[in-house]
Amino acid sequence: MEDGESVEETLKRELREEIGCEVKVLEEVGRIIEYRDLKGQIIESYCWITQVLGELQEPQLTPDEKEKGLEIQWMGAEKALQMLQGESPEHYFGKFIHVRELAFLNEAKRILGQ
Repeated sequence: MEDGESVEETLKRELREEIGCEVKVLEEVGRIIEYRDLKGQIIESYCWITQVLGELQEPQLTPDEKEKGLEIQWMGAEKALQMLQGESPEHYFGKFIHVRELAFLNEAKRILGQ
């Protein structure tokens, strides 16, 4: 978050900058706070249900993200859940991300009545 920016404003800016889309925020899914004891970190993550507005633009991945082969994949919540349920990360941070994303997707599906 930048100084003076709300969580919702941050969401819109990050989506525009990083994945190339403008969105309308429809509903908050929730917030998760992770305590990563091994690294002494506290990570706060938010999840929102949004609607994409207009045409998608080219994502603005960093050189490091491109080098690691990161890419944006659009899919529904059910397919994303299936993908995540089939994964078992071994990396310390990956385990936190995995649990967080599963929780967010399950809650989003519940909110959307899926």
